[in-house]
Amino acid sequence: MAVVTVSGASGHVIPVTVNGGQAISLASSFAGLMGGAVSGGPGSIGAGSSFAASVGGGYSFNGSSGTSYFVGDSATESSAVVLNATASSSGATLDVLVGTGGLTYQGGAAGGNIIIGGGTNTVQLGSGNTTVASGAGNSTIVLGSGTGTILSDGTDLIVGSTGNASIVTNSANTTIIGGSGYTAINDTFGTNTSVIGGTGDSYILGGLSSSYTLSGNATVASGVADTVTASGNTTIFGANGGSYFMSGTGSLLFVGGAAGSSTVTAGSNATIFGGASSTVSFNNGVGIAGAGNETLNGAAASSALTLFGSASPSSSVSLVGGSGSDTLVAGSGSTTLTGGAGNNEFVISGSATNNSANITISDFGSSAGNLVGLFGYGANQVTDAINSQKNVGGNTVITLHDSTTVTFTNVASLSNNGQIFGAG
Repeated sequence: MAVVTVSGASGHVIPVTVNGGQAISLASSFAGLMGGAVSGGPGSIGAGSSFAASVGGGYSFNGSSGTSYFVGDSATESSAVVLNATASSSGATLDVLVGTGGLTYQGGAAGGNIIIGGGTNTVQLGSGNTTVASGAGNSTIVLGSGTGTILSDGTDLIVGSTGNASIVTNSANTTIIGGSGYTAINDTFGTNTSVIGGTGDSYILGGLSSSYTLSGNATVASGVADTVTASGNTTIFGANGGSYFMSGTGSLLFVGGAAGSSTVTAGSNATIFGGASSTVSFNNGVGIAGAGNETLNGAAASSALTLFGSASPSSSVSLVGGSGSDTLVAGSGSTTLTGGAGNNEFVISGSATNNSANITISDFGSSAGNLVGLFGYGANQVTDAINSQKNVGGNTVITLHDSTTVTFTNVASLSNNGQIFGAG
């Protein structure tokens, strides 16, 4: 909490109590501009003036040009202010600073800044471009057709409209309902934020244990333990403990976060990238491992998956298929391939293994329909590989022309029966 002082007319000092970091910062920057404020009771505020409300009650502003200032005097700390600016024009600017007594504001075409110290407030914006710092209270903020910037320090309800919105949360349990305009949300310092998106596109920097339900096209950089449910075309950068659901026909591009686990429930058009030291569990789409040690786990999938190993020679990757007939493509470094149920194809390509890769196929013997394709290793590679086989601890190990080794877990021996084939 802070007390911001405004110099009124005739040496009168106006103290305004402000709670909330974002509101305090903005109030401090505007206090000097409001100097010379003339005190008065309920009524109309003149355009181009600096006015101090001496008591709570109803005030109106119908300015058509210039910048006007409205500040709540100490009496308004315990008595709510009602300020109606619906008759204002687009050429006017109205900057408002009130304390903890509460504000009801109805906006018009004038833009400006509304700084609230706290308390219980209702703000309805109009067509003017407006910044609202809500303070550490409970505010309901309804945006209009203008661009709205909301600095939320309290437990607020923020409702979008046709205008674009930029929202920064700095507290817990804020609720945001999107509109048809573009919405950018910085929830980095928010906790348990709930977002119900509108039809407009969204960009979100995630918070902690927050929930985002989005229907328009969206990009989300998830925070820890966030839940994202999306139906439009969506890009998600995952984080530890996140849960991500595609509920519609939109496409999903998912990039796993580092050092954590994520669960992705995807539609039919999904591309999943892993992250270093991460585990990504998903049920549909194409999975691509990144650099580092990671697991792409598609065990929950019933449709066919395509999974790619890492291009990094220092990586250690586990690719796990589901119950469909999956395609698993080994990468460089160390790759463990588990096809799951179904007739799976394990693809090993010289251009991907980058010489001397170590590949383990953990369940090759589980289905007679499983295949291994060797590509880019030259003539006679299949015959040479089978001739190179050794049994090590009950597992069969073959060596390819580039010194890549392939271990078939719990397979006593391999024969040239067509399950292993080559090309190129």
